[in-house]
Amino acid sequence: MVQQKTITFLGSDKNAGKTTAFIFYLRSCRSPFKYIVTSIGINGESLDEYEYHQKPQILLKAGQYFVSKQSRLSQSNGYFETIQIFNQPSFKDVFVLAKATVDCFHVLEGPNSKSEVQLLQSKLAASHPSFSLLIDGSIDRQFLCDPSVSDEIYYSLLITNRPAQRLKAKQLLITHQFEISNLDIASMLQSYRVILFDQNQNTIYKSMNHANFDDTLFEKIEHNLHPNSILYLNCALSQKLLNHLKNRKIKIVLNNPSLLVSNLSNELTINYQIELLKKSTIKKVFIKEDSPGFLKEFDILHHYKFHNLFQEEHHEIQL
Repeated sequence: MVQQKTITFLGSDKNAGKTTAFIFYLRSCRSPFKYIVTSIGINGESLDEYEYHQKPQILLKAGQYFVSKQSRLSQSNGYFETIQIFNQPSFKDVFVLAKATVDCFHVLEGPNSKSEVQLLQSKLAASHPSFSLLIDGSIDRQFLCDPSVSDEIYYSLLITNRPAQRLKAKQLLITHQFEISNLDIASMLQSYRVILFDQNQNTIYKSMNHANFDDTLFEKIEHNLHPNSILYLNCALSQKLLNHLKNRKIKIVLNNPSLLVSNLSNELTINYQIELLKKSTIKKVFIKEDSPGFLKEFDILHHYKFHNLFQEEHHEIQL
């Protein structure tokens, strides 16, 4: 039997074309009805509620399974069949696994926390084990980069004339340059957010606190740390922490790429030794050039399969 997997669509920025890529994938796949589609946050509205421009709507064909908040389906009675209900106390809201009965545009709003997404995954794996979950993600939900959440990632890359934006957009892509760590984290230690090892991999400090707020950790880094020590993090690698670690020749091992929250991009590979306990699988990058002439800065794309999905029209899909 085919095991369920989760395929997530992420964007480097708002309006990077993530939902357009999501729709493109759904239209192009051979067996669309073997997917259960959902969204982190709200997707499927015809108009962006903040910037007031047209958005690509999600047309679900008759027979398509999807998950959304029950409240989002109140205007769609007769257009779907309820298959399963996920409600309180397990979930903060009431979500519905439904099957479209006619071709119809739907607004999708699924769970938006890591714990609820993983709970949804476990329930769908039990009831629909041969289906895969397709998630239209969100730029502010970095947990979706965690391999324990997403088996595959499709990344929409926006390229503009703003240097800071381009630097930020490269961040997820540079993770291919980080080696997989051979650090042996015993199962009893995996619940800790911070573990500090000496040069012989003996544990010298461990904590359940977030590293950014752990004063004891900063003191140890500042005064008592051997240059070949190892810092394991199962919490965000923040700019503040990076500033303390710069040029100290300390190996940083991140549990997964979602913990990389700095916007340093190129500097991360030059001034720091970073490894990953688990890597994400980026299957394809969809490019959207708002400003021509800057694609040459993204030679990193040669490490990935990439597709220039957009042409002159903002939402035109070139098949």
